[in-house]
Parts: sequence; structure tokens; C-alpha cells
Amino acid sequence: MSKLNTMIKKTILFIFTLIFFSFIIPVKITLNSMDSIAEESCFIVHQISSGSTEAGLWLCNGDVNGIWTDDAYIVALHGNIPQDVLSSDVYSNGETMFVIYGTLADPGMTADEVNVINCDKWEFIGDISRDSASLRLRFKKYITIYDLKLFDGILS
Repeated sequence: MSKLNTMIKKTILFIFTLIFFSFIIPVKITLNSMDSIAEESCFIVHQISSGSTEAGLWLCNGDVNGIWTDDAYIVALHGNIPQDVLSSDVYSNGETMFVIYGTLADPGMTADEVNVINCDKWEFIGDISRDSASLRLRFKKYITIYDLKLFDGILS
């Protein structure tokens, strides 16, 4: 009986250790600078915050050459996009910046229409900001498994 209790205790300790370390192990790390971007066709975007009339759309304010101070424009993302994977706590605050690799679907659209970026892949650039009401740990340079959409119902 004593060996069984010891085995159960070790198993429980092992499970809690795994859970603890899963809180701090990075799943995706941010890029530190524009120098880290190797591809030509990319866009720097952040989601327009939820209080705006354009909420859910993205503001493109840079490309492989850097961040623009003027000439930012509103875009919609299609394809492999951050909202399909990440919790809204991570992307919807309007502060977390993303590098979107892909192509502008129709750069000749009129000012009334929204440009569309066909997204092949994405990365973070700079610090990651999370919603202030979030129960997630607030690492600035990476996300953990708990920042994924999978855990929204548990941690929101």
C-alpha cells in the first residue's frame, strides 16, 4: 500500500510540474527588430481596438522598410490569420503588432473600400500586449500555450 501511495504522489507531482512549466514555456517568440524580417512581401499591422467603428479590421502601418508615421491604411486579413489561433486578449487590444507575410489582393482599390491582405504566415514584432482583464500571464516577448484560442473559455 505504501508503494502505491508513493507512486500516486509522484504521478500527481509530475502532472502539477508539467502544468506549471506549460505556463512559462514559449510557443511563439516576437521579432526584436525589422532586421529580423527576411522576406520582401510583408506588412506591419495591428488590429483596430474594439471601441472603434472599424473594430475587427486591421491598420497597416508599415512594411519591410519599417513603420510609417503617415499613410497607414485599413485592411482586412484573409488566409492564415492571427485570430484563427490566438486568444482575442492578445490581438484585439490595438497594441500588439504583427508582421504579416503575404500579398495585397488589390492595391488599386478606392478609398471607400478596404484593402485585403492574403496572409501566408504571421509573426509578432515588438512587445506583446494583453487585455487588462485577462487572467493570462503577461510575458512581453513570447506567448505560451494559454495565449491560444483553445483556452479562451477557461481563462477569460
